Amino acid sequence: MNLAVNQWDRERIEQLDTVLASDPYNVDSNCEKGIILLDLCQNEEALACFENSLRRDPVHTKSLVGKGRALMRKEDYDGAEECFNRVPDGDEEYQNAAFWIIINAYYRSRRGRRTTNTAETADEKDMGDSLEDWMERHLGDIQNLEKLLNKFRSAKDENRRKSGHIFHAWLVKKFYEHDSAPKVVAVECSDIEPDTDVDIRLDGDIYIQAWYGKTPLEYTIEGRLTRRTDDPTPLDWCEELKPVLNKLKQLPSKTGKGFVINCVPGISGLVSPVLHNLCSERKCVMVINPERSHINVYGKTCFAYRDKARQIARVLGLPPKFIMGDWNETQSQGRMLEEAHYSVGLPWSLYGEMLHMDKEELLNYAKKLKYPRYEELVNLPLNLLQFRVMQEQRLQDICRQDNINE
Repeated sequence: MNLAVNQWDRERIEQLDTVLASDPYNVDSNCEKGIILLDLCQNEEALACFENSLRRDPVHTKSLVGKGRALMRKEDYDGAEECFNRVPDGDEEYQNAAFWIIINAYYRSRRGRRTTNTAETADEKDMGDSLEDWMERHLGDIQNLEKLLNKFRSAKDENRRKSGHIFHAWLVKKFYEHDSAPKVVAVECSDIEPDTDVDIRLDGDIYIQAWYGKTPLEYTIEGRLTRRTDDPTPLDWCEELKPVLNKLKQLPSKTGKGFVINCVPGISGLVSPVLHNLCSERKCVMVINPERSHINVYGKTCFAYRDKARQIARVLGLPPKFIMGDWNETQSQGRMLEEAHYSVGLPWSLYGEMLHMDKEELLNYAKKLKYPRYEELVNLPLNLLQFRVMQEQRLQDICRQDNINE
């Protein structure tokens, strides 16, 4: 799936629009255009097409399935199910409707789950209290900080302060206290462009959206890894990419430098092969995971502000690793898919010597690499020690390559 409007899509939409200009409720043209727009994740526009089609033919089953998919993405799961169920058994669209009934049920279930652990842990409470105290002391230093503080206090998940607000406040504190640019200027900015909602504005026209979380599929995979099950997983990429797409849309498109900073809790690693297509010359996505020693930066190869991404990464204390463009472009740079998840590229033959080292040899090799937290390695089992040392070697290789590319 390609979320960018390619030449074929553009030409076909123009042809369909020509038909619809003279016949706005043409069933086939509306339905075909709606399906193209669904594949591009333009859900509202797609829904309008299917509804136009159904005005003329209320039982057009292909349009019913399309409308159901659009409603599912709007989280109207009852409305989606009603559309799918209107496709009669024996119709050529029946199997397709049955397939989307399964996916609709999956996303209904995913969205409906709530954590049973509603109370903050002692560590979470201490961190939340500390950030709340810090914001109180700096209300006069950062524009709109009182808005964030009020959200922090009032918007809760039962007895738990929202993780997204904690991450947002933590980022503000990091940018304020860092001893070099970029520095925080304002928070909660909704007036930069129409329909924008910027979490953090830094000097130099840098705009940041903070996102703590991961895609629905990542939560499912995490649960299945924990339970050691391997059930089939329904998938709609536009639904999976909805959180990051919403964050990117809230950043200004015509001015400044836009960054979505995503902190991914727990087990992670799902990276859509089309994530870069949601980005632009002005916008990218930076992904932090507590288990990684770097920040992955995803975007298009034309992204113009790598220097600002490096500055942001420096504030956060982690080196950036740029994974720009599609997988073909990534692999043409000598990188593989696994690098996005583990920072270690395959084939493993590049690091074959390490696979044959014993523990003492690996520890000596880590010293030569000047591993930043060497003392953490000493008590690791051999397989994990190999992984960590290879990870560091690969990260250093990438940093050297990035310096060469500059």
